[in-house]
Amino acid sequence: MISELKIKRLPEDVVKKIAAGEVVTGPYAVVKELVENSLDANATRVEIEIVEGGKSLIKVADDGEGMSPEDLLLAVEHHCTSKISSLEDLDRIFTYGFRGEALASIAQVSRLTITTRREEDPTAVVLQVDGGERSSLKESVRQKGTTVEVRDLFFNIPARRRFLKSANVEGRMVTEIVHKFALVSLDQHLVYIKDGKMIYNLPPAGDLKERVVSLFPQVKRDALAELEYREEGIKIGGLISLPIWTSRARSHQFVFVNGRYVRNGLVLAAAERGYAEMLEHGRHPFILLQLELDPEMVDVNVHPQKLEVKFYEEQKVLDAIKRAIRQTLRKHYTLKLTPLPEEAVEKSESTFSVNTSTTPSQSVTVPELQRETSPKFSLFPRKVERIKQLVKPETYEVKVETEKKPVFHLTPFALMKNRYVLCEYEGGLAIVDFHALHERLVYEDLVENLEERTNPQFLVLPVELEMDELLKSTLEEQRDFLESLGFRVSEAGEKYSLVAVPAVLIGGDYTGVVYEILEELKLMGVLEKEKIFKNALASLACHSAFRTGDTPSLEDVTQMIKEMERKNLRTCPHGRPLVYYLEYSELDRYFGRS
Repeated sequence: MISELKIKRLPEDVVKKIAAGEVVTGPYAVVKELVENSLDANATRVEIEIVEGGKSLIKVADDGEGMSPEDLLLAVEHHCTSKISSLEDLDRIFTYGFRGEALASIAQVSRLTITTRREEDPTAVVLQVDGGERSSLKESVRQKGTTVEVRDLFFNIPARRRFLKSANVEGRMVTEIVHKFALVSLDQHLVYIKDGKMIYNLPPAGDLKERVVSLFPQVKRDALAELEYREEGIKIGGLISLPIWTSRARSHQFVFVNGRYVRNGLVLAAAERGYAEMLEHGRHPFILLQLELDPEMVDVNVHPQKLEVKFYEEQKVLDAIKRAIRQTLRKHYTLKLTPLPEEAVEKSESTFSVNTSTTPSQSVTVPELQRETSPKFSLFPRKVERIKQLVKPETYEVKVETEKKPVFHLTPFALMKNRYVLCEYEGGLAIVDFHALHERLVYEDLVENLEERTNPQFLVLPVELEMDELLKSTLEEQRDFLESLGFRVSEAGEKYSLVAVPAVLIGGDYTGVVYEILEELKLMGVLEKEKIFKNALASLACHSAFRTGDTPSLEDVTQMIKEMERKNLRTCPHGRPLVYYLEYSELDRYFGRS
């Protein structure tokens, strides 16, 4: 008796829809494929329009070469393409598309209409495909080029449509794709319309900086440096920001390989390593890398959406990127050493300030260190006054301890470089990052006194917010969230201004913290709301705390350390350690003492 087969061949229409899901993952993927087709057709003008985040309508129109009626019928069939014709062609791909799957896949999961005309054809032709069901060709009227309309994406696959995100989130993802094409298509006129509103009307750009600043107003032109580097088989161009402009998010980092946008964490990591120690921990520069390599040295056929590539000599490429970044930065930061006159050397002061009061645990002496003589609370009254609010009143008064302190009970005795505090404990030495510590104390205070600390304080003069389209749309969508933190934003036409900030931020970096919080809010729906709220409070704390260069007195820092010990704090709100411990036993081993 033959048992019933459990493994069965899938029907062809099911196979096609599964394959379509690998290419068409959402509206942004459709826009990507259609714009790539327009650029491959040598279009000089590309218009992109979406409605409801692309879920209802995606429309891409160009003035490219157009298609003949015969080519149009083939274009919606699987694995039909004009880009390659043999296996060898995969080793020398110069176009965006090459698989012949995009239009066929889109046609399987939407209501597709294509109108096209070549220069030599008397009329245009229209083809409609409804969920894979093709209609006959019809004549139409159009100038040279192609218009593709995609309606009701995933209308015939309800399970996939349910997993699409909100219209706002899908719309932001489309905007991100438009940004990437705008950065690499300087010779094209790009138009982007979202829900009937003109978002971008970008004529051909004179240079890359012009295009970057038009897309990202918050990135300052004078903070950008041009990359220009060559070595055997590799050319690297693009732009990077100098260390004076950084962001907590990596949303302003782009990699293009032979004109194609790709995702490659190793390349971006190599670029950031090129900055060496010029970047503050947790901050990321603007990076736009344009890599040009022999197509035979790059494999672009490793990802369904062609978003990833493999390099034949990966380490060589990564090393070249680091060298390109360092070479560019050297042009802007040249170290010049000028000998000081002898009298200046004699009068130079130590960079340490020391508390010379003695306690039993202070067995380390530091020669030539000066006592802190500057007046208390004179340099940064608002921030130093905040220390009094952050620590318990009963612990603020300095008391000389006579009993032996327990292990890890720190005794500060010197400030170093306006950044660190040297402390002693029973088992060795400890170094405290007092900027990070102050940031954590502000964060803890925010959590405990949220309503009071986020009470809006109206500014005498509004502060203009220069934002790209992604931040603007995020602000509109999450305005209530911002207001819950004490911010108030007014709108006049296309301009946004900050008119009130939370009480904790008075005197801080207003625009910087707004940009950081909006970057966090872009992830709403991806991260949990509670996580985003905590990150927003961490940004508030960071911009309200001491900055490098702010100098509290040793007495102030002592109280901060006591509060750290009382609350058992170990990291700043962003996860950086507060204390580095160096045990005496480790010092003994280093100096060869038994």
